[in-house]
Amino acid sequence: NALISAARTNFAAAVFDIELPKIRGTDLLKFMRSEKSLYSIPVIMMTASSEYVRFQLESHNSGATFFISKPFERTAFE
Repeated sequence: NALISAARTNFAAAVFDIELPKIRGTDLLKFMRSEKSLYSIPVIMMTASSEYVRFQLESHNSGATFFISKPFERTAFE
């Protein structure tokens, strides 16, 4: 459903968790980067996993604009 919504909706930005219930956040990000209408939307990836360094690299390689590990401080968005 997220893939269909992303393709049909205009977003200013998107925030995805790496570990979504039915799809990895990086797979959703790769889909967005492959679609001309979604390519330029900034995407923030996040995770609470202890493997955040690996996920940060994976997110960057998939085209993420920014990465945040959870829990996070509000200042991370400033």
